[in-house]
Amino acid sequence: MIKFRQYREDGSANDKFDVRALHKQTEEAIGRRMDFPPLTDHPVLRAEVAERDGKIVGGFYLESCPEVCFFGRDAEVTLSSMHHAKETFLRLKEHGFRIVRLEVPRAISDDERRMIRRALKAVGFRETDSENEHYILDMRPGGSLG
Repeated sequence: MIKFRQYREDGSANDKFDVRALHKQTEEAIGRRMDFPPLTDHPVLRAEVAERDGKIVGGFYLESCPEVCFFGRDAEVTLSSMHHAKETFLRLKEHGFRIVRLEVPRAISDDERRMIRRALKAVGFRETDSENEHYILDMRPGGSLG
């Protein structure tokens, strides 16, 4: 039976060595290095280990990640945002954030998506659907759990 508990690096339970070993196994399985933040620091909100018979066999962490959400339909705002992006992202980095996400709705026109794609690439965003599967759990009213 698997039991989950909070990850710890203090007292009698120092989970760091076991968790690092599991992370290394995952990297070997996928054939590349993976990012791995300090599990007790911001932007990690919570880290848990999964134990079987008192041995750590896995786990997860929840990381806070800003998501850019635009509103309005003015193309000049998109252009101006490109100039403002560096300042915004530097502030986020200063606050310990490591990743910024943004989604572009498929429902907008092809021309609008092309314009947005160019703007995003110009400030360093890259499209990831080709390398990762993306999922969302919507906990808002009316969402997946709502």
